[in-house]
Amino acid sequence: MLGATTFGTLALAADEPKSRKVRIGVVGGGFGTAFQWHQHPNCVVTGVTDLRADRREALRKVYKCDQVYDSMEIMLKQARDIDAVAIFTEAPNHVPHCVAALKAGKHVICAVPAAQSLEECRLLVDTVKKTGLTYMMAETSYYQQETITARKWYAEGKFGDLFYCEAGDHPRRGVARRTVRRPAPSLRRWRNPLVLCRLRRRAAPSRAPRTVRGCTPLCTPSLG
Repeated sequence: MLGATTFGTLALAADEPKSRKVRIGVVGGGFGTAFQWHQHPNCVVTGVTDLRADRREALRKVYKCDQVYDSMEIMLKQARDIDAVAIFTEAPNHVPHCVAALKAGKHVICAVPAAQSLEECRLLVDTVKKTGLTYMMAETSYYQQETITARKWYAEGKFGDLFYCEAGDHPRRGVARRTVRRPAPSLRRWRNPLVLCRLRRRAAPSRAPRTVRGCTPLCTPSLG
């Protein structure tokens, strides 16, 4: 992550209450509908945009946000109630869109890849340094609801004693089907996830451990 702050405390002045919600504008109605910004107690989605009307409508329904803009450029120019922009557009547009948002005074979280060349990497880093704002690459499952639930259950001891676990990455099926008709070679080579957990139930310590097999979407890659 580039920048000195995170979305948990970004851009709050010293005299502002820490309970102020981070106001987010979401760009890209494909993969951009797969997040839970609106469910976080310290966040609110105050603007959504996509070039396609059907995707704008999808964003509006998911985030229950009626501030809908026809393009990111219009949103950045007109919106006065956005602190950060979540960018989930096509990969070649990531750096241009991130740079535009940063120059407009918005913090940025963006889907992978961050850039497609060393020149774009330098431009992105330089823009973050010049603006002093925060950029975050969104290749993480930490904030996905299934991962949040898994952490909660682990803390509550619902898994019993965990002896061994193995997991792999795979694209979320709904997104993959909507985005590509035939998976790219890199996607076809991905190993399907296999989670192997040996559990010893706390309620019945005399029983032998058993192996549980199952598939869990632990990571969602960006398909643009």
